[in-house]
Parts: sequence; structure tokens; C-alpha cells
Amino acid sequence: MADQVLPITALDEVGVIKDTPPVALAPNAFSDARNVRFKDGSVRKMKGEVNIFPNIFDDSSNQIGGVNANFNGSIIKYVIWWPNPNLAVANKGYYVIIAEEERLQSNNAVPPSGNTNPTHQKDIAYLVSLNGTNKVQKGIFDPAGISQWQHTFFQGGFCLIVNNGLNAPNYIYDLQDNTNINNVPSFAQLPGWESYLVNQIYLQDTFDPTDSFMFDLGTTVNFAVEYIEITDYDEGTGNTTTFTADGYVAGTATTANNTAFVPPAFSTFSGDAAVGFGTNDKYEIYLDSNSNSIKVFLPSNLVHGSHLDTVTIAIKSRNPVFVACGVIRAFGDFLVAGNLVERNAADLDSPIIRSLNSVVRTSDAAAPGSVPNNWNPFASGVSTADEFVLSDTTTVKDLVEMQGNLYIYSSSSISVMRLTGNASVPVAVNPVTRTHGCQTTNAVLEFDGKHFVVGSQDIYLFAGHPGSIESVANNRMRKYLFDNLNPLHNQHMFVLRYSQKDELWICYPTLASEIGECNEALIWNYKRNTWTIRDLRHVMSGIVAPIPGGGLPQTDIQLTGTTGNNGVINVGAYEVRTIGLDSSDYISTNVLFYGSDTVSNLIYGIGRNGNAARVLVGSNRRFYETKLFPKYRITGPESISIDYTITNPNSTAYQDITTTQILDQLTTQITNVAGWTSSNLPTSYVQLTGNRRLISGETSGSVPGKRLMFPVAPFSISLLLGGNTINGTDPELDFQESTAVSSVHGLTKTTANDYRGIYLQRATPTCIGIVINNDNYASGKEFVIVNAGTTGDYNPDTHAGTTNGVSLTNEEAAEKLIAKLRNISPNFNVVDTGTNGEFSLQPASYGQSVGDAEGGFIDDIKVNTDETNADWIYARYVESQNGTIGYNTESDIINVLVSDGSNGNYPLGTSYLPVGTAAPTKAGSNDHQLAVDSARRPDRTTRFGTTPTLAASITEDNIFDSERPWDTSEINPNIEVPVFASRKKVNDPNGTAYDLNKIIASEIGWSVPSYNYTPRVATENSATYRYVITNNDAPQGYASYIERKQLGISPDSDTETVRKLVLWAEGKYVPYQGSVYNYNRFQIRMAGTNNPGQDIDLSSLVDSAINHNNFFVSEDYKIDMRTHGRFLNYRITDKILSAGGSTEIELTSNPKSTLGLVYNKASDWMISGMQAEIRKGGTR
Repeated sequence: MADQVLPITALDEVGVIKDTPPVALAPNAFSDARNVRFKDGSVRKMKGEVNIFPNIFDDSSNQIGGVNANFNGSIIKYVIWWPNPNLAVANKGYYVIIAEEERLQSNNAVPPSGNTNPTHQKDIAYLVSLNGTNKVQKGIFDPAGISQWQHTFFQGGFCLIVNNGLNAPNYIYDLQDNTNINNVPSFAQLPGWESYLVNQIYLQDTFDPTDSFMFDLGTTVNFAVEYIEITDYDEGTGNTTTFTADGYVAGTATTANNTAFVPPAFSTFSGDAAVGFGTNDKYEIYLDSNSNSIKVFLPSNLVHGSHLDTVTIAIKSRNPVFVACGVIRAFGDFLVAGNLVERNAADLDSPIIRSLNSVVRTSDAAAPGSVPNNWNPFASGVSTADEFVLSDTTTVKDLVEMQGNLYIYSSSSISVMRLTGNASVPVAVNPVTRTHGCQTTNAVLEFDGKHFVVGSQDIYLFAGHPGSIESVANNRMRKYLFDNLNPLHNQHMFVLRYSQKDELWICYPTLASEIGECNEALIWNYKRNTWTIRDLRHVMSGIVAPIPGGGLPQTDIQLTGTTGNNGVINVGAYEVRTIGLDSSDYISTNVLFYGSDTVSNLIYGIGRNGNAARVLVGSNRRFYETKLFPKYRITGPESISIDYTITNPNSTAYQDITTTQILDQLTTQITNVAGWTSSNLPTSYVQLTGNRRLISGETSGSVPGKRLMFPVAPFSISLLLGGNTINGTDPELDFQESTAVSSVHGLTKTTANDYRGIYLQRATPTCIGIVINNDNYASGKEFVIVNAGTTGDYNPDTHAGTTNGVSLTNEEAAEKLIAKLRNISPNFNVVDTGTNGEFSLQPASYGQSVGDAEGGFIDDIKVNTDETNADWIYARYVESQNGTIGYNTESDIINVLVSDGSNGNYPLGTSYLPVGTAAPTKAGSNDHQLAVDSARRPDRTTRFGTTPTLAASITEDNIFDSERPWDTSEINPNIEVPVFASRKKVNDPNGTAYDLNKIIASEIGWSVPSYNYTPRVATENSATYRYVITNNDAPQGYASYIERKQLGISPDSDTETVRKLVLWAEGKYVPYQGSVYNYNRFQIRMAGTNNPGQDIDLSSLVDSAINHNNFFVSEDYKIDMRTHGRFLNYRITDKILSAGGSTEIELTSNPKSTLGLVYNKASDWMISGMQAEIRKGGTR
């Protein structure tokens, strides 16, 4: 017969069903599964786990192989995510970790090494920063059981309240705007929690003389902590009398109603109960051993004529009680506690006054920004402080809000607490049902306007009224859960909502749990209405929370100290020089060349200087030399060199050029050079006339006016061409300049005509030079320079302004640098990471690799706090200007100076970047170049200011976690995952056991951390942007599978053969940056059975009836199986076993392929459908 195809599709629609016989299930249902979820049209492997705080339990005093042990003797019990509003804007928060530790009895301190003093165990509450570097103790409590801890938030999350069922609830109310973990207050007992005396009234009624004077309280009295109070209200007089126990003596403990009183047996009573005790206003106390209760014999004077008296009999506590509660929750602006225990003292061994298991108590309303300060239900004038008794036989398990009401769950009932709006009775409690309750505290969870509840008999939804109760596990997971729930540790169960996957997790201890740890989670997808199962690893408690990042490649920069500023440290001076000629110097232009007034001859040839042609004189006139003038070269400081030919100043006549005219032309040529002037002289200088002139430095373009003229060379004149004069010597000029002579043609040199220029110098601000790795440049490097200080408003010329430069703090400098860097490159993000000069550079996108792996983002960073760093910055600046490395045009202008030779490290004329300085404050009055105020600061002698203290350090982090691609000190507020407190015992080589604690985030990656006595070693591999972890926490794969038993494949009861199985499978994973794809692989185990009740174990290959074959995702689409039977049993798993046994093998490659693909159990996979190819067999 032709083969048939059995398609199995819509694999996400049914999920796992454990309670219904497999033979009755639909083809796309699974009888078992592990670590998979049914979603998005497929069945897919669940993600793994990671230890998010790998070193917070390290013991630095105990090294193993030179590495701190990863255990310190603590025993983790509870974990909390506190989304503290003070930190939310920065994507931060706190984790609270509670662990049991050994402490000194004397002061609860950590015992020193070699301690011999008495110790005891305490639960310690720690506040932990996201990066795990800060673990700050905030509370000390009596050691509680795993399941006893619980918490609630109040006042918008500023207040965290924790409770262990033993001590009074404690709270932290963080300070407004506080972001320092060390400044968060420690845990303190809720105010007013134990502010009352117990006043339990057993009788309050009018007394009928025909009644018995003997009253049975129905309970015993612990006279050590309690006493009896009986009062009589006389309706006739309006007086109240407090009766006294007969025999009572104040201060004598053994007397009646006193602390050591032992009541006489009731069998010794000899009075007349119809008459009363004979002594007025006194009563007797007896103990009835038959009923184990106290009886009081009332005084006979209760009868006062015709009117009736009101008698009140109460048991009161001698001292304010010590109260513990099993659960406390926030409800609006007050708190509600349930399952109360009252003790006479804080000591847990002290006598219990009352066990109020079925009682809930409300606090007084809290004022805004505070916690309630009164819990006394017996006080008058309070608002909501009250006490409600649910019943006498049930224990309050949890209090969970829904739709504005608070629902009170006991083990077998649900009640509702509502706000009435009535000021006199603000809160009312009413029963809802007596048929359903919850299993334990934290077994109820609100979602989508209803409750998900794990009860004592079922898993159900509850929407506020009995008719809304609906089982979500009946015939699917109900029986499985309660058959596997460990009855010794059922109170350790808790539920979580993993909303990003539309899932509710029931985390519970199975029968295989060793110490009550939760080792399995039943997971219900409330959108798909499917169940699945996940392995848990040694879980003590859990939450759903955002988690710290795994790391981005980044460079952290820390600035410390203060900057210099860019104020003036040297007001500078203009260079002033005198130049002059001998007054007898002139150039002749009207000299007879040849002939006379009457000669008319042809003149030809060349001139005597060989540079002029003769011309024909066509008339009787003289010939004069008029066109050729001498040419001079002017040289001077700053490498000035000017070639200039004298011109005739008179355009209409040939006249001799006078000294003044020559000097005017030379002065004009000098002042045509940028930076020189003869007209804009400094204040107090008057321009000279005649044969002398003043010239001065001047600001022109980029040339500063106040500057040192280098080299310090005089202006000089040399003749290049003499011109066509025929009757004199070459026109040499007697040129003098004040820097070379003591007088200029008789004018003695003074400050009025000769003054050396000095640079106007500003303090060199803290200059931060950064070489960034940037592949946009051929060199792969980019130079950025930022000046931190500012100039202020001081004008050194006018002495106007008030501030001579502003120095910045490290944080101000960081803010300026951050602003600058954010405008520089799209290749990285600049993140302000604090308020004390710290910031970071991170990649602009997750897939980006900026710079070389070992260099990170910053090749180097220097601050010009010393000459070595300043020289490094200047050298990089030079390289950026000549194109050796890139230069960022957003950089600040570098403050380059030219050496005047005063610093021996920089020869005269050398350009350099000075060390950062700070300018002096303004002082003195205005002055000018020739009249200097000696009190003025800055002045021309203040060459250097004080040295600033700013320094920069960098820390490179080349780790890139593709699963948690954000900073280790931040959360991603859009991602929340189940987080667990985990604890497992590990043994050293000698067999000694140690508790190894972890905070495990699930749904991260495709591996789980190992538990190992040998400490974790994380070795950075910069080439792959990851830590390679060995020993403890080393990642290891975990098995996942789907299984179906008793799938009918023969509608005619024939024996069929499954020849092939087609899988629509896919999935791949890149475990680290630069890695090739890792694919998963399956082992398909298959066996046929002929009878519905015939079971087969598919967890191993020991049974020879099981056929198996391996399937490689991305290379296979079908495999041969050849399995015979009426019913098909199969398991598809990524745990590969050796043939015929139960030994796991890794199988990292496909032995039948030459493609070289990498296979790994620690990788993703999904299956969206299957087809079984079935060949018809014979009948039996």
C-alpha cells in the first residue's frame, strides 16, 4: 500500500497535558515537555540563565588557588528588586538580598578571623548596587525560614517594607532625591507597631442578681505577662469601680493576680456562687483543671438596689506587646497585616499572649510622604486602625489587591476588604467564599483585573465573586502539581508573572527537593491557555525584575580635581621701536646727464650703469636722468624681508627725495606687514616727525599685537640696485633702529621710544587631549582637544570686568567635555554616568565595533597637568595638523605659546603647549604701558599662575554581551525576567560542604551557570568582547525536549511502520561577537507500542525497543526511523545520548557533512510542525 503522511501542526495550541491519558490527547498535544514554550506557532526552547552578581558572596579572607572563594558562609533566602524612584530616571535601582550569617552575640558584628567569642545566626538584609560593587548592610533580623520572608512597597515605591513573620515588620523610607546607596536609611521597625496593651474583653454585660457570681473565662491566664481586670459601672450613681483580687499585695509577685501568682484549684472553692464573695469590691481567682480555664468569683456588692450594674471582665497585657505577622501588604494609604502573633517580649522564646491566625489588622492612614504611625486597634480617635476576625479555624495566608479592593486569602476562604467612605467606619470586611483559599503566602497574583491562585486543591482564576472562580488546570496540570508538590515544603511555593511572555510561573518544590528549594516551575500561558514545565535550579525565592547589563564595550573616564582657567596671567606689552635716517640723506632726481642747453646731437648707447638706453634728443635741451631709482631690501624680526624700490613722490616734477620722504616710504613698507603699525601706537606714545619714526606691534588678523618679536633682530636696510645717478655715489642710507643702538640719530633710547613686546598671556586652561579610535580616518585615529577653563570678563587693556577667568570643578569639566564629545562623532554615545566627573563612551549601535578590540574607544587621554602630558597633547596636535592622524574640527583652539627662552625645556622660539595654570584674581587700578600700577594683578611680571589639580583616568571595558547589551550599572526598563535567589551545597576535595549562593536571571542566553567549589575565573578575551568563565559559573548546556506517548497512528488497529519523520525545525545563535552561527541538533527517540497501557521510558536508550537518530538543524529536514506499532511514542530532545545507554555526548559537528557547521546544545531551536511518513502494516 502507499505510504500515508500524518501531519502534526499548530504545535503551540495545546501544550503539555499531564493529567489526561496520552492516548486521549490530540496529535498536537504533548504528554511531557521540559524547558520549552508553546508560542508563535511553534514549540521553542526556553532561554537559559546567568548569575548577575557573581562576586557579591566572595570571601577575600579565603582564597582557593589564589582566587577569592565564591562563598562566605552566608545562606541566601530572599531577593527583592526595589525600583527606587530616585534612581528610575537613570535606569537604575537596588536589589535587596537577605541571607543568614554568623554574627557576634555581643554586637551582631562579623566575627573576626580566629574568633572565640559567642556567636549566633542572623538574617542580614543588604542593599546591592546594579553592578554589584556596593553591598551595604541595612538590617539585622532573627533567622527566618525560606518561605517566611515577604515584602511590599508603599508611597509610590519610596518605602520598602520587609517582613519575616518573626520580628516586627521593618521599613526603609528613602530620602528624596537620594542617589547614594550609602545614604539610604537602614531598616527600622514600623512606628507604632507595638504601641498598645492587649485588652481582651471576655464579659461586658449588665449583671442580673439571679445570675451566678461565678464566671468562667474559658481560657487560662499567663500571669507573668497578663492580669485580670474587673470593673463595675453603677448605673445608679454613674461611678466605675475597679475590683481587686483578694490577696493582692503590690510588689509581692506571688500574691493574687501578680506576676508569679499560682491560682488555687477550683476544687477548693467553698463559697456560694449565688451570693458572691463576701468582701466588697474584691474577687477570687481559681483554676479549673477539668476545663483548664480561669474562674473568677465576683463580689456580692454587685447588687445595688433596683438598678442593674454593668460588669466588664478583661485580660490585659502588663506591657506593650511584641507583635509579628505572617503577611503585610500596602492598600491605598494604609497597611494591612494578617496572621498575627503577640508576645510578651521581643525574644522569640517569650510566651505568646495571643495567636491571631485568623485576624487582619489595619494601620492608621499614613500622611503623604510617611508611613502609618499607629496600629493600636484599641485607641480612640484613629481613622483606619482596626482589627477584623475572619473565623476561628483558618489562617490568613495572603492579602492581594484587585480592582480597588483587598482580598484576604486564608487556606480555605476568601474575604474582601473595602473602603467604605464612612469616616467612622472607614474599612469593612466581608466574606466571599468558604470553599476556596490559597496554598501559601505569595501563591496569589493579580493580572489583567483578576487573581491567579494556587489553592489547596486547584489552580484557579478569581475575579472578585464566587461565580468567577474558574480552574485553569483541571484535567491538565492540577493532579500533576499536587501529586508532585513536596508536602514538607509546600509553603515554599510562589508564583510570578512574566508578562513579556504572557506567562504565570508556579515555582514549587517537588518530591525530589532536598531542602525545600523550588526545583520546578509549571508555566501557564494565559494568552494561549497552554501549560509547560521548566527546570529550576536550587531556587529559594524569586521575583520578576529588570536586570543589570552584561556589558558594552566602553571606556570609562574619571576626572578628579579642579581645572585651571583661561584668565590673563600676563597683560603683555606692545613692541615699540624707533627707526631713523641721517637728516642729510636724500636721493637726487634732477641731475644733468649729457650735453648743454644748445647742443642738438644724437645721443645713443647705454648708460654708465648698463641699465638704461639713450634716447634721441630732438631739440636743443639738456637730458636728465629721471626714471631709475635705487632698490633696497628691508629685513627685521619675525623673518621680515621686503624688497622695495624708491618712488618719486612728486608726479609733476623731478625733485630730490628728501629724508622725510624716504623715511615715510620705508615706514609704510614695514607697517604693510601684518602685525605692525605707525599710526595706532600704544597709549602714551606720540609719533615722531622729521628723520625719526615710531613703529609698534599691532594685532592684525591672527597676529597678536602684544607679542615677543623673535628673533630679537633690528630692522636694517641694504641696497640692491643703485639706479641711474651719474654724478654721485651709490645711494646708501644711514638707517638706524633703536634695538641696535643707544640713540637713533641723536634721539636717546628710552621707554618712550623703545619697548620690548611681551605676549599677552592667558593662563593655560586644563587642556584635555583625546585620541579616539575612529575607522573613518586612514590612520584609524582621531584627535580631539577640549579646554576646560573659561576666560571670564576681564579686559587687560581697560582693566574692565570683574572675573579674571573661571576654574571648573571636575564635574563641570566633565559636563563640558561630554557636551563637546556628543557633537563629535556618530560612532559612539557619550553617557553621563555620575555627578563627580565621570562619564563613558559606548558604541552607538549594538552591532558596532569602534576601534581595535584591545584599544577600546579611546587610544589615550591626557591632561596638561605636567610637561610630559602637555608635550604629548601638543605632539598629537601637530600630527593632526599634518594629517598623520585625524583632527576633529569641533575641537577647541589649542593654547600654543612660543618660548621666550625662560623655560630651559623649550628653546627660544620653540612652540609648545604649556602646563595648565590658573590666573590670579583681579587687583589694582587701570594703567598704561608707561605708567604701570604696581598693585595691579595680573601684570607683566606674572608669567605663570598656580597649577590646577585636574587629572583624568580611563578604564577600558571591552566586554559586549549580546544578551544584555547595556551597561552593567544600569537596567533596561523594557526588559524584565524571572530572577531567583539560588543556593546549592558544593563539596571541597575533602567532602566538606559549603553553601554557594547565586542571584540567577532566567531567560538569558542558552546556557546555565555551573556550581563549583573552585572559584570563578573570568578571563577577558578582547578579540571576542567577552569573558571566558571557568570553574564556578562556567556556562553549561541544559536539556530541553518535547515528548508524546500513545499517539494513535492506526485507525484500523493495524500495526503500522513509521518510516521517516520530517521536522520543520530552525534556529541558530551567535554566542559572542565575531562567532560563527551555532546550531542545535536533536536526538529523536521513538518506539512503537501496541496497547494504550503499555508505557516506555524515553529518557534513556537503555530499552532496545527505542529507535533513535540524530537530526541536525539547518542541514536535515527528515530522518529515517522505522518504528512499528499501533501507537507512536517519541521524544525530541537536544540531549544526545550514546547508543544503547544513558551517557551524554556533546556532538558539536555533523559527521555526515562537510559544511563544517558548529553544533551546540547551548543554542536556540524551534519546531513549527512535523510529518510522520507511515507505511501500512498487517492486522493482528
